Amino acid sequence: MKKMIIVQSSNDFFPLDFNRIPIRNVYKSDILFSRLLRKIILKLSLPFENIVFSNWVRDIKDVDEVIVFDTGNAKEIVKYINKKYPKKRVILWYWNSVKDSVLPYDFKNLNVELWTFDPADAKKYGLKLNTQFYIEDNFKVDLKQTKPAEDVFYVGADKDRAKYLSEMEPYFKKYGVTYNYNLVQYRNSNNKYNIEYKSQLTYAEVIEHSEAAKAIIDLVADWQTGITLRPLEALVLKKKLITNMKLIVNEPFYNKNNIFVLGVDDLDNICDFIYTPYDLHNHDKFVNYYSFESWLGRF
Repeated sequence: MKKMIIVQSSNDFFPLDFNRIPIRNVYKSDILFSRLLRKIILKLSLPFENIVFSNWVRDIKDVDEVIVFDTGNAKEIVKYINKKYPKKRVILWYWNSVKDSVLPYDFKNLNVELWTFDPADAKKYGLKLNTQFYIEDNFKVDLKQTKPAEDVFYVGADKDRAKYLSEMEPYFKKYGVTYNYNLVQYRNSNNKYNIEYKSQLTYAEVIEHSEAAKAIIDLVADWQTGITLRPLEALVLKKKLITNMKLIVNEPFYNKNNIFVLGVDDLDNICDFIYTPYDLHNHDKFVNYYSFESWLGRF
């Protein structure tokens, strides 16, 4: 069965030379004028989709299954595919929590399967469940850093996460643990914890910094029950993980020697945790399970 994946135009998670399956951006352009034009065309169901959609509207005729990543206009994309190719299998993949994305109810009466990485969303909305995944090609990095790397690295938007970073900071300073917080301002976040905001990194830069660190910080929203990319990056790169996700202890790859759970483990032990060797028990098994190929096969 031939498959295609449709992603947001600004998504840089898939390498440009990725050729195992067709990856197509949703739109031809992300400039402001194009965004306004496509909203009008899609909302009014005007017959000018080719003006805004990229070449997936041409290439889709040659595939049997389409995986659409959740985007703001996902409903219109699914409707377009249903209309043009009613027999094709269409999967809507919630790469984000439903709370931060389109509502499942928007797809009522459409020919589409709804899948998510989050067990709580799967239960609440009746969605099918698949794991998060990583792409091996992203980890073929060439370290470009000229100064010594920090022991701990965090990257993410300030969605009430600065609080956790500020709480860890005194312990890092107390025990001489160096750290790099690449905290990005999010909407109306006000930096009340006095942590410097930085520019958003490309995904290649995220991997570069993660590869150079000893430990990676993962901070999730209170309602989230599915693992993010950070635990998988730590797994693939054989890095220690510091996370506020208490449910991670139920994941098959959980290993107390490799994963420090905020609010459960004693912060006074964080230095010993970071500097002890990474435990490779069953490592290859879990790396294979969360690969892109395994994720694709689980559909």
